[in-house]
Amino acid sequence: MKEKRREERFLLIKRPKFISAEITLKTEHGDNVTYNFPVYDSSKRGIGLFINEKNKDFLNIIEVEDKIEKIVFYAENALLKTTGVIRHKTEIKEGKYKGCFIVGIETFDL
Repeated sequence: MKEKRREERFLLIKRPKFISAEITLKTEHGDNVTYNFPVYDSSKRGIGLFINEKNKDFLNIIEVEDKIEKIVFYAENALLKTTGVIRHKTEIKEGKYKGCFIVGIETFDL
């Protein structure tokens, strides 16, 4: 089959390294609240978000197994809008970030 497109196509093999995430949730009063978190780490099907004192109230709003509808992951040259499921809320128990948390979100779009 002869290629008829004007421009060459590139296949992206490696996903971008995500830097931060933005999550928008509805409050019990019906308002939207938006949180911004740095990305702590990632795996093939999920992202770990770093939760510090500034955003700790987020932990009281979400529960493990909650589906999050509005997540935007930011990379240096890209962004991804997706949904995800909260898989864990893990407290960091020692070191520089003792008392902070990692929230693991599973998503199938990464």
